[in-house]
Amino acid sequence: MRPLTSRTQHATWAILTCALLAGIAAPASLLAADIYTLRLAGHDFEIPQRYFQDDVPGWLRWLPGLDDGSRDALLTIDASEVAAAVPGFKPKDGGYIEDLRVRVVVLRDYEIPRYLDSKRRFSDIWNSTGSYSNRVIERDSETGLVRVYRAIEYPWSWEVFTVSPETETLSSDIFSFWLGHCLNGPSPISSTGYLAICHSHMVVGDIAMHFTVTGQNIDKIHRLRIYLADLLSQWLKKQ
Repeated sequence: MRPLTSRTQHATWAILTCALLAGIAAPASLLAADIYTLRLAGHDFEIPQRYFQDDVPGWLRWLPGLDDGSRDALLTIDASEVAAAVPGFKPKDGGYIEDLRVRVVVLRDYEIPRYLDSKRRFSDIWNSTGSYSNRVIERDSETGLVRVYRAIEYPWSWEVFTVSPETETLSSDIFSFWLGHCLNGPSPISSTGYLAICHSHMVVGDIAMHFTVTGQNIDKIHRLRIYLADLLSQWLKKQ
């Protein structure tokens, strides 16, 4: 949210001061317990306050003039809450707590194909061309998932698929086979001394949800997408 202008700040404090002096609590509609109401690019969302990690009171977001036309919001879902909803999700790796960090973005029309066009994104991987001309392909012995690396980035950066580009044709449904992109590095708090952070996303209509997990939960991406789609349907107010 953008900083308040001087004029808006004066109006805000005037409202607060008058309310405090009069002994009046903020209106119930503003204090609706634990709900933030946000407007992102024409969509209204009602999202539980616990998912926001900033210090702005929920009712203050309701004050007039604070809608800055933003298209995105950053949320954090507690690892224990995710684990209770998604079977098999591991809430921690050593000392690293696996809270689910989510960025909700309302896409512009021209952006949607970028998220959905598997050929545009993965044709080099499937054809072993471009920066993937010397691709390295590995199959995880535990999960059966396939990792594909650029040779120059091996073994620190890779894409994760449910199928191998060596044996399967490239599907037009990107979410049917692609799970995420991972980066691995040293970590003093993980159980192995290394931690792979994996970025993924999903799209519902014109809304994308970006999220991160660690490598130990990469095989739960399909379930996490279903979980997040369900949350989104709860948060999004019907037009």
